[in-house]
Amino acid sequence: MQNNFIIGQPFCKLFDSINIFYHGSKPTLNLADTNVDHHALCLAQARVKTPKLFLGLDDSVRPIKSPTRHYKPEERKFIAGEIKDLLKHGVIR
Repeated sequence: MQNNFIIGQPFCKLFDSINIFYHGSKPTLNLADTNVDHHALCLAQARVKTPKLFLGLDDSVRPIKSPTRHYKPEERKFIAGEIKDLLKHGVIR
């Protein structure tokens, strides 16, 4: 059985280190090792800018689950415009 998962930085920061075994053909890659391959080092040091939409949020903010709503036509038009803007700026895809 194969398990797919995504580990976020808040979760990873809870631990001193995390080991994930993929059973690949190459030897273990330790991203904390100073002798690590240049490409892996770039991966370990990658920095992603926070989209402008989220600049005012801090680590205490969590997603909210809410039931599906029915919207009036003018509300649907506004929502469609917001989605188009988020797609345009690469915040969602």
